[in-house]
Amino acid sequence: IRATSDFHGGSKVDREIIFYRHPPRIDFAARVDLRADDVLVTADFPLAGDVVERSRGIPYGFSAVDPRVPPSALTDPRQPGTGGAILPSIRWSHYQLSSGCGLALLDRGLTGHELNGRTVALGLVNGVSRYMNRPNEMLRGQGVRDFSYALVPHSGSWQQARIARMAWEFNAPPILATNTSAGKAQSYIETSENVIVEAVRRVGRQIEVRLVEMNGQPPPAGVGQPSGEGRRVVWTSRISWTRAPVTAS
Repeated sequence: IRATSDFHGGSKVDREIIFYRHPPRIDFAARVDLRADDVLVTADFPLAGDVVERSRGIPYGFSAVDPRVPPSALTDPRQPGTGGAILPSIRWSHYQLSSGCGLALLDRGLTGHELNGRTVALGLVNGVSRYMNRPNEMLRGQGVRDFSYALVPHSGSWQQARIARMAWEFNAPPILATNTSAGKAQSYIETSENVIVEAVRRVGRQIEVRLVEMNGQPPPAGVGQPSGEGRRVVWTSRISWTRAPVTAS
């Protein structure tokens, strides 16, 4: 579905919505040509029920909160803020409804996810023409910008729907290359379904793999080498200063 419409202050918005035959994901591509100052542009999605749990992607994991609990009732210092605010999210946020189903919002670099009652809002542009009472062209948000995001309705929990993995897949679309030949597919590491490899880098003569158990579940979590070649494997800290042997099973 394609739609073009005029927008505030002479701006224009082009929107494309893609429905698939089998996957439940609904893709959105929006192009905003902003010509007005001091405008907040959001994509809003009304929900069909009350939200009982709000989850979101964070670096190397996720965060979950009950939006019905007011900030004054929070007693855990590790859980600041409220579930009804604008919360920064990485790749995805999820809204579990009281009926037992849920809705996930996937994004590519759009971190401002807001829950306002039964409405989910995704921030696209927050144009600010002045900063500290001075003109600021960088923050005006003028011109043409493209945005990509998606909705995933589902039954059950977000863990059962594999939302975290779907968010990674949405952020790694196929790349079309010309004037080249297909390479041989090769996997250097394999994991169990509840583990996501978030980063791989070289540290000296070592290969460092950063991974996360994505569902908040206790072990087991499996990691292995499909080639079966014997290599020394150790646990390390995030800054690679400490190492401990890994026990194979």
